[in-house]
Amino acid sequence: MDSQFKDLIAYFKYIASSHIALQHTDENKHFFRFELEEVLTGIRSSINYPALILEGYDFGYSDNNSDNLIKGRNGAFILLDHAMHADDFDRIDEIYDEMESIADDILAKIKADKRNLSVPFIAGFDINKTEGQMLKGNDQTFGIRITFTIDSPKEIVVNPEKWQ
Repeated sequence: MDSQFKDLIAYFKYIASSHIALQHTDENKHFFRFELEEVLTGIRSSINYPALILEGYDFGYSDNNSDNLIKGRNGAFILLDHAMHADDFDRIDEIYDEMESIADDILAKIKADKRNLSVPFIAGFDINKTEGQMLKGNDQTFGIRITFTIDSPKEIVVNPEKWQ
């Protein structure tokens, strides 16, 4: 299925609204779609923790020497929480464990949605191309960054209406 970035945004906003640890609403914001530094410096007053931050993606094309074009999107999301003190190592460890657990829940949900085809563009999600890493942001924020790939077929028909 041909999808756009807005489809991915809508899906991850749904994830953030549905997961019990996040419970994103327009009034209680836990979902953002910016780079980490922009979130931490630009919307500090409106962020609630834990937060799910969807990054933009890069993409590439492959055709394996055939006419079956595949568009591969490489994206990432961040799960982030806040510790009151930078030297509260027990709390920091707890945050890492909690964010990793939420990441596991999200990946399980994506796999389930892929299997039951409830979200067609997730059909190309490949768990084997998924990785996570711990990170530390500014102002005692800590979390997990998950990278993922979604491959989808891309029709390669020339539309004559788009050419002079």
